[in-house]
Amino acid sequence: MPSKGTNHVALAAAFLALGLFTWVWWKTNLWYRQELLSGQRAHIGAELAPYGNALSGAINGKLGILNGLKAFVEPRLSEPSFAAEFDRFAAGLYAATTGIKVITVAPRAIPRYIYPLPGNESIIGHDPMHDPRPDVRADVERAVHSREITLSGPNELRPGGLGLVARLAVQKGKSFWGVVTIALDLENLLRESGLSPGPADLKLASRDRSGRVFFGDRAVFDGEPIVYRVELLEGFWELAAIPRNGWNASIREPLAVFNGAAVLLIASLTLLVYLGVNREARLMAEVKNRTAEISQAKEELGKDNAERKRIEEELNKAHIELEQRVRQRTADLGKANEALATEIEERKRTEQERNLLLSITQAVSEAADFHSALGVALRKICEATGWAIGEAWVPNLDGTALELSPAWYGIGESVERFRKMTTASRPQSGVGLIVRVWQSKQPEWIPDVSVTPLFNRAEAARQAGLKAGLAVPTIADEQVQAVLVFFMYVSGEEDRRLVEVVSAVAAQLGSLIQRKRAEQALRESERRFQAIFHQTYQFGGLLNPDGTLLEANQTALEFIGRNLADV
Repeated sequence: MPSKGTNHVALAAAFLALGLFTWVWWKTNLWYRQELLSGQRAHIGAELAPYGNALSGAINGKLGILNGLKAFVEPRLSEPSFAAEFDRFAAGLYAATTGIKVITVAPRAIPRYIYPLPGNESIIGHDPMHDPRPDVRADVERAVHSREITLSGPNELRPGGLGLVARLAVQKGKSFWGVVTIALDLENLLRESGLSPGPADLKLASRDRSGRVFFGDRAVFDGEPIVYRVELLEGFWELAAIPRNGWNASIREPLAVFNGAAVLLIASLTLLVYLGVNREARLMAEVKNRTAEISQAKEELGKDNAERKRIEEELNKAHIELEQRVRQRTADLGKANEALATEIEERKRTEQERNLLLSITQAVSEAADFHSALGVALRKICEATGWAIGEAWVPNLDGTALELSPAWYGIGESVERFRKMTTASRPQSGVGLIVRVWQSKQPEWIPDVSVTPLFNRAEAARQAGLKAGLAVPTIADEQVQAVLVFFMYVSGEEDRRLVEVVSAVAAQLGSLIQRKRAEQALRESERRFQAIFHQTYQFGGLLNPDGTLLEANQTALEFIGRNLADV
């Protein structure tokens, strides 16, 4: 059973909680009320906008009739049949458009032609420029001088009823002639836009830009209304709306539901606080009794924890040592893998170079002449290393300049154009790429030959779309036998691996190129000797030391009438 003191504490806590919950409910009630009002205003604003748009469209849509009326009047001002034609034309407009009270044509702004005439006789001869209403006079003056459509009202029309009057000036040549006018029935416009009778749940009112209320109750504008601006061809109106029974009545039902739920919630929470505090007091007594038992158990657990902590420390130490050995072993394996990968890569590179060199050596050996050998070497190198274009430059006979070899490799029309623009080049000295490599006997890489001033064919390279370039010398007996030049269609910084591969192949090509060039020179020398020997007009022959005839020239053979086999 709970003690008396326990009940007093629980009651005090319940009353304190009741006061706090009541304050929270009051604040929440104010916030929720404001939210309901904001939502209601947004709802009414969304409901009001279509009516305002419809009213604006109904008025502005009818004002376009004035342009048609003006277009009809101006070319017929001097025709004697104007009155009959006006009646027919105005009858068509009147029948096709609802809400028009009267259509007039007013020379010098004084109505003379009126449709329909019955009921509107009072308009004839009325001079609006001398109307007792100053706003009407101002509207007529504005229509005459602006040459634009002007809108007056809503005002009391002379035939009766509220309406709008729209005017548009008419010219005769470059001079003012008069005004065409239409009067619109305000009640018809309100019905057409749905404002009369209007929505059942709203009170509506409308006023012009001067603040004059011409539709609905003026009190609507004093009741914090939702106001929609009705844009007209000239000026604007304000359309206002409030709930029919007032703002408080519009939110009464949801606010009552909220307050009822809040009262039930406050009562429930207060009861829960009372029961909770009462139960907490009983539990405190039980906790006090259990604390002593727990203290004793805690001492025993402390001893167990000390032993367990010692065992955990030993396990952690062993675990750390095992992790260190694993990390060391992993690092050793990583280094071994890196070394193995490097060795494999080096073997692959060496094998690639060896295969490429064997292939080039065999192809060069089988080539017919020196330039064919160069062409084979260029093609093999480009296919193996990815260069798009390869060409060769060789020293001339006296070694004073370089000449472009007919041997080359490349694909595409741009390459052909680049070759044609390069054929006439004979680099001798300067800072050009090929001359520098010839003189330095060292390979050189240019990231983009189309833009560097260090490449004297930069413009030709740019037109051909060439970018990165590499020049490599082939050397034998410390002499440059040829400069191999390669290009690709993308720019890039120096690729040391690619330079090493091409340089290694070029280094081995030197002696092969030299030998092929010597063979070609020997064949050229023998060909020249045979040409001279056989074309001379003197008798000539070759003898060995014992006097045996080895060869006779063609002149001698023709003289004795024998062939070489006979002699």
